[in-house]
Amino acid sequence: MNGAREYAGLVLTGQYGRLYCTSGEHARGRTFHIQVLPEDEKAISNGPGNMCVNRDAIEVYGAIGGQPGWTEYYG
Repeated sequence: MNGAREYAGLVLTGQYGRLYCTSGEHARGRTFHIQVLPEDEKAISNGPGNMCVNRDAIEVYGAIGGQPGWTEYYG
């Protein structure tokens, strides 16, 4: 989707230091999210291609508008 396409192909889903990146896609395009984890915490995955479910993780990049699955845009 708009804003996710540029990054989704660059980084695979996984934990990189304190960052947890989720790269995926759906019928309308690519998706990409970045979450920051608390120091010394490992990501708890909610399944393949899903964002981590850690209670104190903060999303710093992801869908910020539009209709999810159709017209979302990222920032």
